[in-house]
Amino acid sequence: KIQKVEALTKKFGKTRMTDLTGETLEKWFISSGHETPGTFNSWRKEVRCLYERFRKQVRQNPCDDIKVKADVIDHVGILTPQETAKLFAYTLEHRKDLLARLALECFAGLRFSSACRVEKADINFVERGLTLPAAKLKTKRRHYIEPPAQVWEWLAVADDAGWALSPSQYMHGKEEVFKGSGVPHPHNCARHSFCTYDIAANKDPGLTATRLCHRNQAMLWAHYCGTSTQAAGQLSQSITPETVRSIAMLEPLPQLAEKAS
Repeated sequence: KIQKVEALTKKFGKTRMTDLTGETLEKWFISSGHETPGTFNSWRKEVRCLYERFRKQVRQNPCDDIKVKADVIDHVGILTPQETAKLFAYTLEHRKDLLARLALECFAGLRFSSACRVEKADINFVERGLTLPAAKLKTKRRHYIEPPAQVWEWLAVADDAGWALSPSQYMHGKEEVFKGSGVPHPHNCARHSFCTYDIAANKDPGLTATRLCHRNQAMLWAHYCGTSTQAAGQLSQSITPETVRSIAMLEPLPQLAEKAS
């Protein structure tokens, strides 16, 4: 939400809210790279909610004129284990303050909206578990997860200053390391990659669903099961501060054909 409000203010800060039209906002969403259904609908929703807060001053909500896009995922965009290792090798060298939250996204499957708000106090380092309060989850239900072992190795070397980063600072920092490392950044690729490789490595969709805070396994079977080899999954889950540079230099493993949703 903060990200979207900041972007809206930066783009239209000198324009009266009553002067913005649905057509103008829709063109802005698309020109800003938010054309995929999930992202487009998310921006429409948040901007619409912002206008609703000022309903007395702005009686006509321009977002009501913007049609919701059918949220159909054609392909799940994931990183190879080598690309993930390259990303973390760069982050380890240049932005250790991002490591904790980035590891929770890539190696525990947290959504960005949860990872950017999780606090060190939410983490049980003794029993190796993570408590996610309802307010920090899309599901709005409190959840306790036990991430894979590699997460704890990354948390151990992360700079504690990272916990003080605002969602906006973390977002821009993440964009910086993706760009700096030369690793592609498909939409929601951290969570998609974790899900794909966790299932492939462990052959246990129920465990992966629990880690992702899903109510059931239906989405996993529809989009992720059978999209990666077990070798690739195990390689991904072996990325640690000690192995990251050597894995980044490996030749890509053979992968199964990309699976359409």
